[in-house]
Amino acid sequence: METIISSLSPEEILNLKLLNQEVEEILKDLPDKLAYEFEKNLKEAIKEIEKGHFLGSALISSRLIVYILDQFPGENFKEKINSLREKGLIQEKGEISQEYVMKADKKARNYFSHNIKAFPDSSESLEILAISVRMLKLFKEYISKQNFKN
Repeated sequence: METIISSLSPEEILNLKLLNQEVEEILKDLPDKLAYEFEKNLKEAIKEIEKGHFLGSALISSRLIVYILDQFPGENFKEKINSLREKGLIQEKGEISQEYVMKADKKARNYFSHNIKAFPDSSESLEILAISVRMLKLFKEYISKQNFKN
């Protein structure tokens, strides 16, 4: 973390450290193969922010969000939301609400494929990284309730 580029504010540096700690905690109980892949991607997204490569970080974070959303049951986004709601994993209000999942999907698609004009700054890159970490938390809850194999 000592090599963090000077374009990050002290608050952003702190947020990045906290996200890194949160990632370590979330990864503890994931199946080894999944934990390895998520860790590799999240660490790379963090490194990209540290280097000032905000688009690179946003693309990696977006890829994780898209992957996670693809793992939930349902043919379309509405079915996925309904499935998560039925399993008690998302509610109307709360840390990870239906609205939050919709926001995650939209932001990920904007950076990953839909908006060629999207070039995130440091705060936007940190935001999409934080969203990917929260979505990983949701995914961890989902697989703990399932017999997930991948």
